[in-house]
Amino acid sequence: MRAMNQRAVLDFLRRCGPATRPQAVVDTGLSKPTVGFVLKALEAAGLIRSAGTITTLAGRTAPLYEADPGAGYVLGIDVGHHYIRAAVSDLGRTVVARRDEPNRAFSGGELVAVVARIAADTIAAAGLTPAEIMVRVIGSPGVVDPVNRCFRHSPNLPGWDRPGLLDELETALGADVLVENDANLAAVGEGESGAARGTKVFACLTVGADSGLGLMVNGRVFRGATGAAGEIGYLPHEEDRPLHQRLAYTVASVAAVVDPELIVLAGRMGSDEELPLESVERSLRSLTPYQPTVVEGELGADGVLVGAISVGVRAAENLVFERWVAEN
Repeated sequence: MRAMNQRAVLDFLRRCGPATRPQAVVDTGLSKPTVGFVLKALEAAGLIRSAGTITTLAGRTAPLYEADPGAGYVLGIDVGHHYIRAAVSDLGRTVVARRDEPNRAFSGGELVAVVARIAADTIAAAGLTPAEIMVRVIGSPGVVDPVNRCFRHSPNLPGWDRPGLLDELETALGADVLVENDANLAAVGEGESGAARGTKVFACLTVGADSGLGLMVNGRVFRGATGAAGEIGYLPHEEDRPLHQRLAYTVASVAAVVDPELIVLAGRMGSDEELPLESVERSLRSLTPYQPTVVEGELGADGVLVGAISVGVRAAENLVFERWVAEN
């Protein structure tokens, strides 16, 4: 029961930001003495911190509390065909260090080594040690194969489908590595911090060398039976068609099957390249009577990285609390 009360107060502060004890009482339904005791325990553990004071309507001064973002750190890595991006974030999703480098690896083993080096450089730039990183999240094209321990369907990353590659990544980075499809992470990013905020059912179509589709249903990634949902690279299409026509065909296919509220066009296109949104919409009108709302992503090339950090923070928040409970 004590752990449940502690978790309720901590989750409230993480969700709502700086708040007073009376506000925590109202939200959690716990008694004033219980909330007061929990706040003291969480603050002593370094899970929450003082956030100043506020003057109430009655003219009294009340202390504010907030979840301490420095209670843990996560590492997000976006492994793409052209670039590798890495960032260290605290639990408040504030990036404290970042590295972006061209991907010049020609084999799976070489790419693992490059990813490990960039990860180490980013952690060092944040002034942290590897032991202080609670969760590492890697986004990559392809489908995670838990049996052969590799990525399937990632032709732009040579050797990435070699059996045992995920074990090599864990050896190089640590056993706390989470691996996820990059389009799924882009969908998480756009759903939490980008163009799809507040949307229950939407699709995120990544555009670039590593095209893919992430599907979100009620805040969760839809993976399909084997994790291959959204592998649109295997949809039949004519390669010599202009980009906007190929995108329109994909959007039409997704709209007919999934019926999303929104389709976000995102990806790793350069900042000087514009997504052909108007051309896609014109072509779409000639293909299907289904006309979903199509918008450009707000996160650009950072969508996968933002999603990786979000997934990492959620996992780290649970881990931080579970470790503290186990120690007490």
